[in-house]
Amino acid sequence: MLILRICIAAVILGSVGLRYKIVSIRDMTAANFDISKAAYQLVLASGAEMHENPVLPPKILASVVYFREAGCEAVGFALPIGIRVDMKTHLFRIDKPGFSHVIHYFDKTWSSQDRIAQRIVWLHEYALTILGPSDNFISQDAIVVGGPRECLDRSRIDWPSVWRQQNSSNIKTVGEKLRTDHRVRI
Repeated sequence: MLILRICIAAVILGSVGLRYKIVSIRDMTAANFDISKAAYQLVLASGAEMHENPVLPPKILASVVYFREAGCEAVGFALPIGIRVDMKTHLFRIDKPGFSHVIHYFDKTWSSQDRIAQRIVWLHEYALTILGPSDNFISQDAIVVGGPRECLDRSRIDWPSVWRQQNSSNIKTVGEKLRTDHRVRI
């Protein structure tokens, strides 16, 4: 009976500790990761020609990054948007005839929004972050890239790298913050 009580107490303490770590990871990630800024810096680093966004904050379309890659005559866009949001309600405002869309979320790509599959990818990355082997920022934001189909096919921009911590030099990684925080041990 004593062994059973000790096991129950260990499970309760372990679950409280795990919950504390999950909450601290989520809070630090949310505070340190701006997908719009990361997408802008990725496009800028790729050498694409940047174009000004006419929409001003606080509107959601203010986060759209307009750019033109070498060899493409049309100006494309990258729209960071939450996976819970219906993307069609925002795409019709910035879409042009003949444009195609590609949705990038972590290392996966979709031609149309698939909330269930994107939620599964998010859960997978979340579990990997808790267990330690993932180096991705946990974000519920996807990037919708729009442009002519031939431009999207030739694109040299590595969109999945937006979520990788080592490629976000202006952001202190979650792992660094956790290691410097004495309350959480990794």
